[in-house]
Amino acid sequence: MLVGRNAKANRRLTFQMAKGYDWWLHLRERPGPHVVIPTPRDRPPDLSLLLAAAQIVLVSSKVPPGASADVQYARVKDVRPIPGEVARVRIAQEKVLHVTREPAELSGWSSSASP
Repeated sequence: MLVGRNAKANRRLTFQMAKGYDWWLHLRERPGPHVVIPTPRDRPPDLSLLLAAAQIVLVSSKVPPGASADVQYARVKDVRPIPGEVARVRIAQEKVLHVTREPAELSGWSSSASP
């Protein structure tokens, strides 16, 4: 998984690095990092991977443990920049996961450098 750390990194990750068939996640209607799951063409991510990515969205967005939030996700090809707005995007065919931040869900995952 790849994680953007600020508006510039989010844009670079989503619109320059990611492929159209990769999956994109973000905290719904709140500021935060873009998370991209690189996936093979025409194959959705496993549910466990999607839920782990949603946990990364929550952690990176500083959602407190035990709190819930909506995480939106879509194919990268369905995410478009809004002209003149650096930190906002428009999403077609959005799906939403209502997720509770559970630190134990990320046990065994490690982090590395992101864009």
